[in-house]
Amino acid sequence: KANVKVVLTRTVEQYFWKEGRAVPTYDRENWIDFERAVATSKLRDEDEKEHTTDWKLTSGRISIHYAEEEWNDYKSLSDSVLHIDLRNWADICVVAPLSAHTLGKIANGLCDDLLTCILRAWDFGNTKKPIVLAPAMNTAMWEHPLTNMQLKTVKSLGREEGKDAVVVVQPVAKTLACGEVGV
Repeated sequence: KANVKVVLTRTVEQYFWKEGRAVPTYDRENWIDFERAVATSKLRDEDEKEHTTDWKLTSGRISIHYAEEEWNDYKSLSDSVLHIDLRNWADICVVAPLSAHTLGKIANGLCDDLLTCILRAWDFGNTKKPIVLAPAMNTAMWEHPLTNMQLKTVKSLGREEGKDAVVVVQPVAKTLACGEVGV
């Protein structure tokens, strides 16, 4: 049984996630499977936040968090902070797809959205709470020298006693969002 919390970046929200955008046509087969799972098992709690979508699957629960939720409920010092709550809750953090943009923000310590705030607060030295990065970008971006430098920087944050707390899943060749075939 797995419980999953999906954190959408503003870019994903704006260009890929909204109805009628790129994802349904870009990866139609997986999108149909996703829609089917949501349609057959959607669950909304009465006290659920307006922008959070939850549904229950046979193997666990999935919730979606949007960038704007980060500070919605924060009013005073005693209130919880979403990125800290999510960091504490998670046993693993998977960033998929990892864009060149988000990789650059992580490598340089920028935290201007919910995802990068979670990662900035993450305990990179704890190999029991690994981070899995799945880069997905244009081939020219993947092969750019900065990408290699940024990946090395992020991976070096998660090294402890010969163990890696940051794992990079190598990209596969397929049709990219730009229409080219590459990694």
